[in-house]
Amino acid sequence: MTSADTLADRSKRPRSLPVQEWPEADGQAWKDACRAGSRLRPGGAAGYLAPVSRDDFANRYGSFLGFLQRSGRLERDVAAATQVRHQRTLRPISPN
Repeated sequence: MTSADTLADRSKRPRSLPVQEWPEADGQAWKDACRAGSRLRPGGAAGYLAPVSRDDFANRYGSFLGFLQRSGRLERDVAAATQVRHQRTLRPISPN
C-alpha cells in the first residue's frame, strides 16, 4: 500500500473530534471518568479501562461530536452527554 492509498483511506473516514476540541462539559466529564483510583478513593467510571479502550471510546464519541459539528448541530454550552438525544441518534444522515 502506498502513502497515497493511506491518505485516501483516511479522507473517507469520519473525522473524530479530539478530546481537547469537545465541548467543555463533555471534556471535563471524560477527564473525571478516566481518573485513576487510589487506595481509599475510587476512580472514575472509565478508570479501570486499558488506555487503548479509553482511546477507542473517546474516538467513537468524538466521531459523533464531529458529525454534529459538521452538520451544524453541535451545542457547546450544554451539560455533558446532552448531545446524545433520541431524535439525533435516529435521524437519517444526509450528505450535507
